Amino acid sequence: MKFLSAASTAALVGLLVLMPAAHGEPYFKCSEGHHFTISEAENERKFCHELNALSGDPLGPNGEVLKTSRSRRYRNDGSSIAYILQLIDLAPFFRVYEKPYSVWEQCIYHDET
Repeated sequence: MKFLSAASTAALVGLLVLMPAAHGEPYFKCSEGHHFTISEAENERKFCHELNALSGDPLGPNGEVLKTSRSRRYRNDGSSIAYILQLIDLAPFFRVYEKPYSVWEQCIYHDET
């Protein structure tokens, strides 16, 4: 019996990370290469609250503060990128932003179902 090499295992892990997008699960694609699936957003929903919103966060269409959750992801160089998930009233019911530098950038929603 032949066992998988480390390179083969790494390649399989990489493919598994791409599966939600490849199999049609809607997701948010951020410019730094991170993806947030709708499933991840649904799991994060319970942490969304108006008290998590900070000055400078994107506001709702009428200037209102939105229920927000905050997280960080790390680059290969060890620096971090801030992310916020906001609850909205229109489908897909979430907005995702990243702050790779000093300005919030909205992550693009993809629904390929």
